[in-house]
Amino acid sequence: MFPVFVSGQSLTPNFSHEPGFYSSEIILHIEADHPDAMIYYTTDGSVPTLLSQPYNEPLLLGQRDGDPNVISVIPTNNLASGHHYRENWQSPDGEVFKIHALRAKAFLPNGDSGSVSTASYIIDPDGLDRFSMPVFSIITDPDHLFSENEGIYVPGNTGGNYYERGRDWEREIHLEFFENDGSRVIAQEAGVRIHGGSSRNRPRKSLRFYARSDYGTSWFNHQLLPDKPVMRYKRFLLRNSGNDWSESLFRDAYLQRLIQGNTDVDLQHSRPAILFINGEYWGIHNIRDRYDSRYLQANYGLDNDRVIIMENDSEFDDGNEDGIESYHELYNYVTDNSMSVDANFEHASLLMDMENFIDYQILQIYVRNTDWPGNNVRFWRYLDGTPDNNQSPAEDGRWRWMIFDLDFGFGLDFDYVEDRGALYGGNDPQHNTLDFALESSRLAWPNPGWSTALFRNLMENDEFKNKFITRFTDLLNSSLKSERAESLLNTMKSTYLVEIDEHISRWREPTRDHWENDIETMRNFAKERENAVRSILDDKFSLGESNQITLSVNHPGMGTVKVNSLRIEHDLHGTTDELFPWSGSYFSNQLIRLIAIPEAGYSFYGWQGDLSSAADTVEIILSSAMELTAHFTEGEPFDGDEMNPSPYRITNQAYIFDHWSEDEPEGSFPPHMVFQQSSVDDPGLDEEMTAPYFIPFADENDNDYHADDQDKFGFPYKLTGRTRINGLGNDGISMINTGRGRDLGAIVLALDTREIENSSSIIHQIEWEAQTLEANSRVYHVRPQYRIGLSGEWTNFYENGEPVEYERNENTSETSYFQHNFPNEITGQPYVQVRWKYYYTGTRLSEESGQRDKIRLNNISTMAYGLSTERSENPGGFELKQNYPNPFNPGTTIEFTTHQTMDVRLEVFDALGRQIAVLVDQRLKEGIHQAYFNASGLSSGLYLYRLESNGGQHVRRMTLIK
Repeated sequence: MFPVFVSGQSLTPNFSHEPGFYSSEIILHIEADHPDAMIYYTTDGSVPTLLSQPYNEPLLLGQRDGDPNVISVIPTNNLASGHHYRENWQSPDGEVFKIHALRAKAFLPNGDSGSVSTASYIIDPDGLDRFSMPVFSIITDPDHLFSENEGIYVPGNTGGNYYERGRDWEREIHLEFFENDGSRVIAQEAGVRIHGGSSRNRPRKSLRFYARSDYGTSWFNHQLLPDKPVMRYKRFLLRNSGNDWSESLFRDAYLQRLIQGNTDVDLQHSRPAILFINGEYWGIHNIRDRYDSRYLQANYGLDNDRVIIMENDSEFDDGNEDGIESYHELYNYVTDNSMSVDANFEHASLLMDMENFIDYQILQIYVRNTDWPGNNVRFWRYLDGTPDNNQSPAEDGRWRWMIFDLDFGFGLDFDYVEDRGALYGGNDPQHNTLDFALESSRLAWPNPGWSTALFRNLMENDEFKNKFITRFTDLLNSSLKSERAESLLNTMKSTYLVEIDEHISRWREPTRDHWENDIETMRNFAKERENAVRSILDDKFSLGESNQITLSVNHPGMGTVKVNSLRIEHDLHGTTDELFPWSGSYFSNQLIRLIAIPEAGYSFYGWQGDLSSAADTVEIILSSAMELTAHFTEGEPFDGDEMNPSPYRITNQAYIFDHWSEDEPEGSFPPHMVFQQSSVDDPGLDEEMTAPYFIPFADENDNDYHADDQDKFGFPYKLTGRTRINGLGNDGISMINTGRGRDLGAIVLALDTREIENSSSIIHQIEWEAQTLEANSRVYHVRPQYRIGLSGEWTNFYENGEPVEYERNENTSETSYFQHNFPNEITGQPYVQVRWKYYYTGTRLSEESGQRDKIRLNNISTMAYGLSTERSENPGGFELKQNYPNPFNPGTTIEFTTHQTMDVRLEVFDALGRQIAVLVDQRLKEGIHQAYFNASGLSSGLYLYRLESNGGQHVRRMTLIK
C-alpha cells in the first residue's frame, strides 16, 4: 500500500497506487488500518464528511473524457464581453482535460475521524508524455476559490474578491507537484492567495503559495527551479505573466533570464508548469520566486527578522521596520549632497551597492520597461551588516535592488503602456529609456521625480557614470548581444510551443496568431535593441564610433582574459564553444581595461598583436579595430590561499589522507587540503562554498560554540555540538550540520597532475572511504567532483555512466570503499581541485526531526602509477578477485581462479610500480587458489597486485592501514 501521508494515526486512509501518471486505467483500493473504520471520499476537492460518497468497493480510474466542465466555466472576472484589452473572461473552447482529484477520510462509529488523504491521478494513453512541463495539482474545497462569500478567484460579493489581501484571504489547499519524470516531490497542505497588482482581475490569475507549520509542513522542500541552487521555499509563485498574460506568456521570465548568472542583482528565476485545480486543466503558469524576507532567508541564509524590504517611494514592504530610517538616510544624503564630490560619492557607496544599482538600471533601460521607475521598485538590506566587514555582498548591510515585473518591456502593445507615443521614441526598439529613467520634471507615474532622483544625482559623479557606460557596453557584448537575445527567445518559444494550443483552448487568449505575432514583436526588439541602445549611449555621452576588439590566448588551458567586468570563460553569456578568439564592440572614446589571468601553475608572458606589453593589466582607447593575444607560459606552482590549497605533485608519490587529530587548532588543514563551509543552512549539491571551516567567536559571551563546548575555543575538531567537523584520529574526519547559517561543506584537495601520460598503460585513480555514523532525518550524501583551476563549474566523476556518490546508509557499522579513474581532461594540468561535497539531498524522512546525517570520510588517496588495469582481449582463462580484508593490517588473502592448467605469476607492487613481493610463480591446475600477503614490514598506503598468465594480466588495488 502507498501511504499518501506518513502518519501515526491508524485512521489515515492509504491508497493502493502512488499518485501520478498512468497510461491506462487503474483499480484503486482505499484502506484504513482500523477494522471498524468507514471511509468516505470526494472528487470535487472538498474534505470528506459523513455525507460524502462512502467507499464500498474499489474505484476504477480511467480517462475522464466526456466529464463536463465544472469550475472552468465559472467566470473569474466581471468585465464585459469584447473588452478593449481582451481581459474579459471567456468560457473554454470545448471540454478541458481532467485528472482525478481524490480525497478520503476514515470515520469510526463514535464519530472519531482520521486525517484526510489526498492524491491526484493523471490517466492518459501518453502517460508521462502527456505534458512536456512539470505539473501542479491544487485540491481544495471549491468554495475557497469560487464561492461568492469566500472565493478568492472570483468577483464575489465584494465585486472583486481577488483584490482582497492578507491572511484573511488566504485559503487552505492541498498542493502536489509532479516533476517531469513523474515523481511526486511535493504533497502537503499549504496556503494560497491571489498575487499581483492590476493583473488580479485577469481571467487567469497569479497564485502565491505559503508553507506554514499551521498546515503541517513549514517549507516546500524541493528545488523548484533547477537552475537555482535553492532547495527549499517558504513561499513561491505560479505567475500568470502579469500584463503579458494574454500575449507571449513569458515576457518577464524571458527578460529576466537574459542576464541571469551574469549579475548579482536579485532576479526571479522561472520555469513553466501546468496547473490543475480540483482536477480541471488550468493552463500554463510560471514558477517564480516571491520576494519577501523568507526569500532572503532561503537565498542568502539571513535571519528573516534582520532584513528589511522596501518598495516604490520608500514604502515598507516586509521584514523588520527598524531599517526604514536607514533608507531615508541614503535617499536624503544622495539627493541633498552633490555626488560630483568624490568624498560624498564614497560615503554613498557605503550605504548602497553601486554595482548592483548599475546593473539594475541597465536591465530596466535595456528592456524598455515603462511601468517603472515610478512603480515596481523593490530594494532591501541586511540590518546587521557593515561594509567594512562583509563576508559576502548580501551581508554587507548596503541597500540592494530587486528586478521584477518587466511585463511592459520589449514592445508590449497596449495603449495604457506609458510612452507608447512619441515622447521618448514610441513603442519600438529605439525608445530612449535612458532619458526616460533620468526624467526630472514629471509629477506622476511612470517616472515622477522621486523615482529618478537617485540615478540622476549619482550620474553627476564621473566614476559612477563611467562605470555605468562601461558595464552597459560589457553587457551589450555578452548577455544582451542581439544574437544571444534572439537565441534565448527561440529557446523559450520552443518550450511553450508544445503546450500553447491546449492553453489557448482553455483560456481563449491569446489566439495562436496573436501569440506568434507578439513573439515576432519581441524578436524585432531582440534584433534591434542592442544597436539602438548603443546609439542612445553615444548621443547622451558623446562616446564616438564603435570599434571591434578581438582577443585570443596562445593556449586556452594556461589562462584567460578579463575585459572590464567580463571574464572570458565558457559560462559567460554570448561565448561560443571555442571561446577564443572573442570579439566585442566598444566606443572609440571609451577606456577599456584588459587583464591577463593565468591559471594556477602558469604565468603571463605578454601581449602581442596591435599592442605589445609585458604588463598583465593594460588600459586602451579603442580608436580603431584591434587584435591582441595574451601569451602564457608555465610558471611557479600556486602557493594557495584560504580557499584554495597549494597543489600536490602527484608524480612524486601517492597522496594519502588517513588521519586527522581532534587537537588540531582552528585554521589548520591537512597538507594540500582545505575544509570548506557555506553561508546557508543545508547546502545543496551546487551550493557555493564561501569560507574555510571555522567557528564564529567574538568573546565568551558571543560565539557559536555549544554550551557543552565552552572549554574548547579555538579547537573546532573536538566539538560535541552544533555544525562541526570532528577529527577522528586514524578514522579520518566526520561532518554534521545543524543549521547554523554556515553549514558544511566540502573537502578540497589540490593536485598538480603534470607529467601524467594519457595512456591506457598508466593508472590514474582516486580512492576513498565513507561511513554513516548517524543516520538522521535529513538525508545527506557525499559526491566527489573536480575542476581545473581555481574557478568554474564542478564536474562529477562517473563510473558506468552514473555519477560516483556515497549515499547515506541506515547501517552505521558499514563502510563503503570507492575507487574511480581520472578523466583524461584533468591529467597534465598544473592545478586541479578534487572535492568531496557533503550535501543535503532535499529529502527529509520525518517531520518530527530536523537532524542531519553524520558522515565519516577517510583514506583519501590519489596517484598515478605504471601498471595496466586492463585485461587483454584473451586474459588466459583466469579471474582475479579483490583481496580480503581490504583495507588490511597486516595481512590479507588474495584469491584467483584458473580455468585450465597454466603458468601463473602473482606479484605485489608499491604505488610507484616497484615490485614488493612475488606470491606465486608456478604451474597450477584448474581450480580456485589463494595466496597470503603479509605486510608487517611495510608502511601504510596503496599497493597493487597483478596476476599474469598466457600473455594476459589483471591488476587490482589494496590498501594497507596501520
